[in-house]
Amino acid sequence: MASRPRSLMLTLRSQAAPQACARARLGLGSAIALFGALALGMLVGVPVAAAYEDTIQLGVSAGYAHQLDAEENERRHGLDLTALADFGLNDAWSLRAVAQHQLVFPSAPLRKTALLFEAAYILDIVRVVPVFGVGIGAATEVREGA
Repeated sequence: MASRPRSLMLTLRSQAAPQACARARLGLGSAIALFGALALGMLVGVPVAAAYEDTIQLGVSAGYAHQLDAEENERRHGLDLTALADFGLNDAWSLRAVAQHQLVFPSAPLRKTALLFEAAYILDIVRVVPVFGVGIGAATEVREGA
């Protein structure tokens, strides 16, 4: 019986400001350590390679988002959420849908949302699997109170 492929997606978009408070740095460091341990566990726990054809993979990730406001020269911190659905066509090609939402706060929250559809080529002959994709997407950006 062949094992089912497992996937874990980690997204981290961070350029942390030196003035960030210690509590925020500790929280970000803890999140990185947790996701790193999960990713390592998933790599170690897969004893055999499995093809991607006729499989559906779902993934979610949470990360750090920020905005540097040029007018106020102020860095605002936020949250980045991403969801991925992947359908394997054969052992190398898959179709993907990616939805991403970023919320930057505290004053005048900024919301960014993106949706992407792509065809991805998965080069599954090495231990770390690179993915190349081409697709089309749409994005929105809304600043509350503006």
